[in-house]
Amino acid sequence: MDCSSPAPNPDISGIGVRVSFYLQYVLAVLCCSASRQARDIEDALLTLSITNMAYCVTTLILAYKMPAELTLYDALVVIYLTAFTLGYTFVITILYVRMEDFHYHAYVIVILQSYLVLCTFLVVLITLPTFGSDAECNYDRRASVMLVSVPIAGFRIAGFVVCAFSLTMGTFAILYHNFVRSDLFRSTSHFITKSPTIDKTIITHLVMNTVTFTLCIAHVETLRLYNHPQSDDQSWGFGQVLPVFLIALPAGRTITLFARRAVTPLQPPPGCETTSLCGHTVMAISSVALVPAILEAHCDLTSDNVSTNTQGSEAQKTWFPNERTWKKWRGIDG
Repeated sequence: MDCSSPAPNPDISGIGVRVSFYLQYVLAVLCCSASRQARDIEDALLTLSITNMAYCVTTLILAYKMPAELTLYDALVVIYLTAFTLGYTFVITILYVRMEDFHYHAYVIVILQSYLVLCTFLVVLITLPTFGSDAECNYDRRASVMLVSVPIAGFRIAGFVVCAFSLTMGTFAILYHNFVRSDLFRSTSHFITKSPTIDKTIITHLVMNTVTFTLCIAHVETLRLYNHPQSDDQSWGFGQVLPVFLIALPAGRTITLFARRAVTPLQPPPGCETTSLCGHTVMAISSVALVPAILEAHCDLTSDNVSTNTQGSEAQKTWFPNERTWKKWRGIDG
């Protein structure tokens, strides 16, 4: 049998499936960064978790039916796609369960998908010598570890270590949060930040997850590079186009959430008229992180130009990412 190029199953590792997964991952990250409501965070977590579960169940069914309808290469693509999301869902879930209106069933589903992904990884590793439709070629395949091509035997050993570590630490975290620090559940009203606008915490969250997302794509695509699969996984059939179109609705919802947090009020604050440089700049720029610097540079920050009306002063807080800068603008000491 020719073991030079695996024959992938396009419905598992095809380009449309991969692109839709990448987009779904990005949308989940943006949704969790932009939303201030537990329901939006929950929707993003459940969408990603259910997708991972569907991937894993489909992989196991197609691999162990007679005859098998996917190869080890397909299984490796699924492992890379789902495993890289576990770190993301782990961190997001810890933050999500601290929100006052989180739902316990979503927490349970995320935990179940994490165990399912790791167990699928273990099953593939344990049965690797006989796994898939071209089992006799399995040890001729290459894996990508930190973007470096490694023999599948070495990847198998590393995989056992990663699975054991992840299962141990994940189980410890679950037990710790449920029995030792159960007070953390529903302990806060916000998600990653109290700020109603885009602040440094959100930017840091986006940067960290961008790195994880980049590693996910890089490992999957270098896996293709090292194994030279047949061109079937690059064809755009019905099974490739449909998953991409199904991303449209969550994409629209996520863009709306992000726009609400990113866009500033359209009226300049007192002491900063629209005819001034500050007024025009504030009206034009939607990045709230720049507003305090603009105000300090071009607006009169003295208390003479600030309304003393209580309701107005509370509304003015929305212009600033923190209370210290708001007090400075109002001329309040401390």
